[in-house]
Amino acid sequence: MEVTLSKPIKPGFRRAFTVGVDEPVDQQPNGSFARSETLEGDSTAAVIRPESAATQIQGWIYGDGSLGSKKTRVIVDGHVGEGEVSITLDIAYQVASPDATEFVGFTESPTDEAIPE
Repeated sequence: MEVTLSKPIKPGFRRAFTVGVDEPVDQQPNGSFARSETLEGDSTAAVIRPESAATQIQGWIYGDGSLGSKKTRVIVDGHVGEGEVSITLDIAYQVASPDATEFVGFTESPTDEAIPE
């Protein structure tokens, strides 16, 4: 399965994600329920959060490295017990410095002041 993030990640930021599985998955040798790897680009591979469980994987997508296209893969073991049946989720995204497109957060002072001479 492959998904693409809806908007770019700003350089130096990360974005949380959550994804479910249709049946419980087996734990990895390190005790986590998933592992990850970088497929494209130079950003850190997805970081799997310790809050992940057998039916729900949580993690972070990192916007580090250079600007441009990135892809990371999340891998779970779909076979509980002996042997491994890998199920993969590829996450494509962009790391980009977004251009300004609108004003936000306008506030006004509750009082007026005299115009300086």
